[in-house]
Amino acid sequence: MQIVDKTLEGAIDRAIKETNCSIRELEYEIIQLPKAGFLGFFKKDAIIEVKVKKKIEINIIEDIAQDLKNLFCSEYFDVRDVVVTPANENSVNVEFIANSYESLIGKDAHKYKALDTIVNHLINIKYNLHARVEICGVLAKLRENLEKHLSEVKTKIDEAGKAQTRPLETSLLNLVYEELLKEFSHKNIVIKDSSLGRYIAIYGEFKKQ
Repeated sequence: MQIVDKTLEGAIDRAIKETNCSIRELEYEIIQLPKAGFLGFFKKDAIIEVKVKKKIEINIIEDIAQDLKNLFCSEYFDVRDVVVTPANENSVNVEFIANSYESLIGKDAHKYKALDTIVNHLINIKYNLHARVEICGVLAKLRENLEKHLSEVKTKIDEAGKAQTRPLETSLLNLVYEELLKEFSHKNIVIKDSSLGRYIAIYGEFKKQ
């Protein structure tokens, strides 16, 4: 469907409201950019063509869960179950249920970070999806501890028009990327690599999807 508004940001906001979807659940093409005109003449509204992205099929969710159970539900890892649910059209939630979480988390969550990277790599390579890996609340805690840093990043975006995050764990990177994309839909938001790890850069103005 086509959405018309005075500004591009307004058209995107209307699309979100009318479809009751997040920005990540939508695909849109810019048909016409807005133009202020001169003395009331030649003024143009923003026009975008919008459609809702397809959701992850249930059989894909089941296949991911079975793959992870085959790999991790063993005496070595002490994992009892792996629960997989859709997060959005690009990501799944993966929760490990274990008898003891110490062997999965490790000191300063170093084992969690390694497992997080492995799970995301496997799911991305085979299913072209991202994962949010949760083990006994570790991901939620990492996100909570990042709040001050993200607040500083958002302030810098508002003041300078650009900013970047510090390197982030894989699941946290995917989660924060989606949050920033929703809040700053008029910005270019990309994931970049560095010698210290992957981070998110926010710069420029709206990037055509």
